[in-house]
Amino acid sequence: MTTEQPALSLGIDGFRYADLHDPIRLRALHDTFCARVATASPELWSAWEAYQADPDAPRPATERSDLIVRMAPHLSRFLIELFRVEE
Repeated sequence: MTTEQPALSLGIDGFRYADLHDPIRLRALHDTFCARVATASPELWSAWEAYQADPDAPRPATERSDLIVRMAPHLSRFLIELFRVEE
């Protein structure tokens, strides 16, 4: 006898824990994150897209570090919401 467990939802609408093991759904989750950052901070997102397009391009280490540090709060907020760990 097997009992079916209910799908555990994440804190982002439309996503479930099982999606974390599905490459297509992970892409959708990534796209959701990207859209949120682009909306919240268009200048940061523009710089991030340039970095993603050519991460090995010559740029000062301080510029790369600054970009990562500026992106960190967006990722932190997204993960806090995703896993419902606000407290």
